[in-house]
Amino acid sequence: MTGYAHTRFGRRLARFARIGACAGAIAFCVGGCASGAGSGGASGGTPGGSGADGSDRAAATRGLDRSERYVDGVRTSSTGADSGGSGGAGGANVVALVDGSPVTWSELRPLLTEAAGGLVLEEIALERLLTREFVRYGLTLDNADIARERRLLIETLGEAAVTESERDAILRDIRRTRGLGDARFAGLMRRNAMLRKLVADDVQITDSTIEQAHQLRYGPRIPARIITTATTEQAMEALSRLRSGEAFGEVAARLSTDPSAARGGIIEPVNPSDPAYPQAFRAALSRAPVGTYTPAIALEQGFAILLREGDGAPEGGVPPIDTVREALERDVRMRQERLLMSALARQLIESARISVTDPSIDRSWRERTRR
Repeated sequence: MTGYAHTRFGRRLARFARIGACAGAIAFCVGGCASGAGSGGASGGTPGGSGADGSDRAAATRGLDRSERYVDGVRTSSTGADSGGSGGAGGANVVALVDGSPVTWSELRPLLTEAAGGLVLEEIALERLLTREFVRYGLTLDNADIARERRLLIETLGEAAVTESERDAILRDIRRTRGLGDARFAGLMRRNAMLRKLVADDVQITDSTIEQAHQLRYGPRIPARIITTATTEQAMEALSRLRSGEAFGEVAARLSTDPSAARGGIIEPVNPSDPAYPQAFRAALSRAPVGTYTPAIALEQGFAILLREGDGAPEGGVPPIDTVREALERDVRMRQERLLMSALARQLIESARISVTDPSIDRSWRERTRR
């Protein structure tokens, strides 16, 4: 149950959980693809321009060639630095001083690649594979596409923030926690823009998806607590403690495998229409009278026991669908794009042939492929 708890409940309890609803693909493309083996064309230069298909393809190919030369140049220069090259105590090989003592690139490089090389390799591989897809389908990427991606992110942050300064603080926090400096953040925006363009025609907005979006946005949100366990025996022990009068929060703190255990099992209010939660989970919580807990619910991995703490009725009136259709269509599009973008990124990485030849990056890469 621990895996499920982290992917569903833990994520929803993050400080700004709603950001992920729009930017889930953003989080994924930072490097969350499950990897197989693979290799792509080159990346670096993003396809651009607005000419005919032939000129677009030529421009993109030139970009691929430039990026290959750039990567070769970096490889050559780093090899030279490692061997002493133009380095020495006062040369380019020195990257920092600790109380006057030099730290060299040859010291730093294997540690950096071991710590984050797999993540960065995945980002580079994905961008190259996306560039190849753009060439294949005759697509181009321009500054307007990247600007739109930044705007979508800012708009999403705006939903979680009250003021502009709060929004900026959220963005800084996201970039800091994900290690997104200027170069990696720009790469993230490019990859997301390419992914969004590639999946655009697969988005389907229907009356049923609009109705579901209306329920998700304006439907009830039931306040609840949860206890999750890995085995039937642990679930039975939790129920036995509850029946003997022990407080739900105390049992959650003692036995639950969910990250919410530290808060006595408190989770974000649950919308019964939210497909992010299993159907059995939503149905059991909806049936439970306020103030009571459910039986143990079997999930894909483990079991859950829920305590319903309120009715969750929406405050104020619920607007008719037609009056908010535009916003609902945007919700549907963003949600479908997020899922399609993540699926495409994973598919590209898993179907590629990626061979790691540097021992210092091998472990980091293998760790990523196991996820």
